[in-house]
Amino acid sequence: MGVIWSIGSEIGKTGDVGSPFSKYTQVKTSSELTGIANATDAWIDASGCDKDTYRAYENIELKSRLRVWIEGNYDAATAPTPCVDARIAIVAGNSEQSSDVIQKIYMHELYHALQPTLWDGCMPMGMKDGYYQALDAPVLEAKHEAGRWFAEGTAEYFSFLKQAEIKGTANAIPLLFAAASSAANESKNINDSIATTGSAAVRLLVERGVITEEQILNGSLFETCDWIDTFGADVPEVIHAKANWHQIQNSGGTWGFTAGALRK
Repeated sequence: MGVIWSIGSEIGKTGDVGSPFSKYTQVKTSSELTGIANATDAWIDASGCDKDTYRAYENIELKSRLRVWIEGNYDAATAPTPCVDARIAIVAGNSEQSSDVIQKIYMHELYHALQPTLWDGCMPMGMKDGYYQALDAPVLEAKHEAGRWFAEGTAEYFSFLKQAEIKGTANAIPLLFAAASSAANESKNINDSIATTGSAAVRLLVERGVITEEQILNGSLFETCDWIDTFGADVPEVIHAKANWHQIQNSGGTWGFTAGALRK
């Protein structure tokens, strides 16, 4: 399910109420916002996810959070997971964002909705304290957190390519390089501006022949939960990509990586 709605201008953070998003002024009528929230509730209820008692309990909280974000005019951009087989991509577009920006954010979140093996899809489940629920798995969770640059980077890469396809242009990769170069001017840490920086690192993996663009676009990199090890922090090509994503140059109007970044 895709959900996009309009919000106005930023008011600010409101603590835990709309966490982790900021509150904005209202553009849609209250009845319109309630209608969007009700439709989202109905979709989750019809998804079949609640057959799992754990997910049924979690989805009560999920629906509550979604209603707060929608009816409260928060700048939500995320991909909630009612269960592995049912995903939602939501974006609240504010008055300062162009339609192109909102479309690109939506494409990014849509890709997250198509990645079945993010943390929600890989949590070990079992009986604990008499209830069937997610089990503590700090090592596994830490690996997913360490791989967040890859999950975000592939989503951003997807958004660049799909928006270019929709618009009928061939400038996806130059735009990716330009955005990454701008981010590099602020910080060389891949965890800062993680979607943009991660997309450059992913592009470097493509150009070095580690992965293909097709694997990104068809989502096959995320078919199984072992991607967190395949692209783990101790893998040499991953170490190289994370250390050299910012080695970008523009020569005569053509963007690309430096020879050092590409050298095997």
